[in-house]
Amino acid sequence: MSLLEFLKSPYAMWLVFVMLGLVFIFQALLFFLYKRLGKKPASINHEELKRLLAIELNNIKQEIIDREQKIISSMQAQLKKIVLQENKMQGGGQNSPPSSSPVPPVIPDTIPEDEAVRPNSPANTAKNINQVMKEMEINVPQDLQGSADVHSCRDEYNDALVDEDKQYLFSDKHKPIIVDVVNSLERRRRRDVAPAFETALNGDYWVIKSEDTGRTTFVVLPRFGLVVRQVNFNAGALGEVFDCPDYRDDDSFQVEKVVKPAVFQKTRNGSWKLVDKGRLMLRELD
Repeated sequence: MSLLEFLKSPYAMWLVFVMLGLVFIFQALLFFLYKRLGKKPASINHEELKRLLAIELNNIKQEIIDREQKIISSMQAQLKKIVLQENKMQGGGQNSPPSSSPVPPVIPDTIPEDEAVRPNSPANTAKNINQVMKEMEINVPQDLQGSADVHSCRDEYNDALVDEDKQYLFSDKHKPIIVDVVNSLERRRRRDVAPAFETALNGDYWVIKSEDTGRTTFVVLPRFGLVVRQVNFNAGALGEVFDCPDYRDDDSFQVEKVVKPAVFQKTRNGSWKLVDKGRLMLRELD
């Protein structure tokens, strides 16, 4: 059979249809591959990923250290209060100077009946000092007992920044409420989240009730011994509560002076809201 005869035969038509079908399938396959693989995935910058992971790990470590420091400071303050109370009781109610180091009280062999039933007696304190500390931590005054003039409170605080004994006397006198940002972990992941200020056992903020100018004001001061770092300045909202012109992200600072206390307002659900921003002078740590 010659080529001309083959082209005139029905087989040639079928062959053309088969070839057209194969071309169509091949084009469809090319189109599919272009849609799936036409755009190359962006290459991963491993160095940048390592840097971000290192920063996140360092922030987590720093937050753990800060929380441990808060707990230690709180325990030291509570223990100092107990020593001061013991000195007052033993000195007939007079304010005797606090000792430089806590001295364990001596438990007498026989405890008078009227002495044993008093919950704040030296005997009961001596018998179980840990229980007393626990009760003092649990029974945080929720109504901000006592009051103070704003300016005198600020001056007392600044004077106590360099004197540890005055710090405990300040805390014992004003009985501050401890407030912390309870959503600091979430704020580290999302910077658009507003800080949630709540009363806590450990925190960076002290709230003191003031009756200055005939109206109630809730004065806010940073806790004694606070080290200002990137974690508590940003996620802990310290930079939102206080103006800190000396602050830099790559350094650590301590509070040198409170120029202006911040002001909180208590909400209906018991949390706190910032109504007036304060101002701090910071000193870089060596």
